[in-house]
Amino acid sequence: MAILCYSTIAIVLALTGTFAELVVLSTLAIAALYIAGCAASWVLARRGVALSGTPLNFRFLGSATLIGISSMLALIALGSRQEIIGLATLIGLSILLYLIQARIALAKSH
Repeated sequence: MAILCYSTIAIVLALTGTFAELVVLSTLAIAALYIAGCAASWVLARRGVALSGTPLNFRFLGSATLIGISSMLALIALGSRQEIIGLATLIGLSILLYLIQARIALAKSH
């Protein structure tokens, strides 16, 4: 489902925009995902969660997380106001769709 959604969005954007616009949108989206990944690695390491082997744990994990998140926020801040609003809207819609899907899945399990 994720691949289908991603490819549909990419096709629509490719047909309606320029390559430069696609690069900016891709960069902003990847920056947002990188922020989520940095935060998740820090939280999971603090909780001791690992699927195999020992959890990610090194002395400067907190500093690396802070640098990663800060640098990606700075990258996002380089976008135009319209691009940042678009990114925030996309994130908000994604959260909304996730919550709807989770509620439907919960209702089906009962």
